[in-house]
Amino acid sequence: MGSDGAGNSGIQIIDVSNPENPMVCYTLNTSNLATGITVDGNIAYIAGRYQGMIILDITNPSQPSHLGVFNPGRAVQDISIQGTTACLANELNGVLLVDISDPANPSVIGTCDTPAFAFRVAYRENHAFVAGNGGLHIVNVSDPLPSPCVISSWQEPGTQISSLAYWANSLCLVDAWMGLRILDITDHTMPVLQAEYPLMGAYQVQVLNNKAYIVNQFGSYDILDVSDPAIPRLWAHTWDWIRQLSRQ
Repeated sequence: MGSDGAGNSGIQIIDVSNPENPMVCYTLNTSNLATGITVDGNIAYIAGRYQGMIILDITNPSQPSHLGVFNPGRAVQDISIQGTTACLANELNGVLLVDISDPANPSVIGTCDTPAFAFRVAYRENHAFVAGNGGLHIVNVSDPLPSPCVISSWQEPGTQISSLAYWANSLCLVDAWMGLRILDITDHTMPVLQAEYPLMGAYQVQVLNNKAYIVNQFGSYDILDVSDPAIPRLWAHTWDWIRQLSRQ
């Protein structure tokens, strides 16, 4: 997902059944930079910026079928799925809640205009966690119609959150300058900073089994043990092996 550095953008489906020899099954080129992707069952929802939300049936990974495109008229930066609802980070429009019970005919069921740009979103239960250059905003989406509302915010001056990951009652946020921040969101109306970890260039984060996997813009990735969210500990640091080989 993203750009190859030569002006081409899109996504690739990769077979990792043999982790030592991953194979590309399919490549989809998009007219805009692909900035996010969520897979729910056999359907992939791709954030194609000004191309909108691209919906693919990936039952056959080698030959995905095109189900449709949902274009709300403003850049779709990220997508999070829960049940039959997609929550879209819709740039200057904030977040959109979209009914995807019929993936070929999605429809808007709620909106919330969050402050500044909405770049990343995590949708869990009755809340959407929205991040961007205006910090983090927590939106109550328990009743999509009428429109949901922002119930709390968190921000550090001069930062632009590039990625976030939700687990348990915590949020991991990363920024190229501030590195990693972990927030306690037990009380959604009052997020509390739990921990800081300096990681210059941090760009993307995912949390799995109490490990935070953080991709770095400089060609490395870090794995932090966050089993105690208040005390994140470095578990591994690895340079991109392709970059290493290119220097040999």
